[in-house]
Amino acid sequence: MKKQVMLALVLGVLLLAGNGWAFPFAVGETLLYQQGPGGLAQGGSFKVYTAGNQADFLSTFCLEKDETLDTLNYINNISTNVIQGGNNSNASPPLSFGAAKLFSQYYWAYGQFGTTSNDVGNAYQAAIWMFEGEINSFNYLNEDPTVKALAEALYASAAGASGYYGVSVMNLLKLNANGDYAQSLLTYVPEPGTLLLLGFGLLGLAGFSRRRFKG
Repeated sequence: MKKQVMLALVLGVLLLAGNGWAFPFAVGETLLYQQGPGGLAQGGSFKVYTAGNQADFLSTFCLEKDETLDTLNYINNISTNVIQGGNNSNASPPLSFGAAKLFSQYYWAYGQFGTTSNDVGNAYQAAIWMFEGEINSFNYLNEDPTVKALAEALYASAAGASGYYGVSVMNLLKLNANGDYAQSLLTYVPEPGTLLLLGFGLLGLAGFSRRRFKG
């Protein structure tokens, strides 16, 4: 009986975790934004939210330097492709593995609301832009040596990335007659494997606690 109760508790926590980490936005929703940590070269992190729910922020990063993030852009597509992405390009390449790894790392380190410093936000943005081919050096950070060094370290740490790490791209359109693309933003959805590992970890913790109390 105790085993069944413990298993039910563990599965309940796992289900709650899955619901809590569900994708927060849907295709067709209009997004508003505020500047988050960072801001150099019109980058850094941004806090986005839907027009109908201004209390539920999500921290994210821009993928292009030549497209703009504005109020009342709406989500046209959610995928692992950057629609019309690339600096001065209309190609739609897949999201780079390096950018995906960095954003996953940022999300787990600083949370849904990206609570960190401007230096960290600018460094992550620079490294993400480098992986996406938006910049070819970190020279624009020469006046900020601390940020530059962190960006270089982040880029090196994700150079061997393989996979998307649960990261998706929200491709935004402008609300105008031309239907122009606006900006592509990163968002995080835990992979099923991540939640499965969480479940196994909780089960192991429950088993350890039971043995400890019996002993």
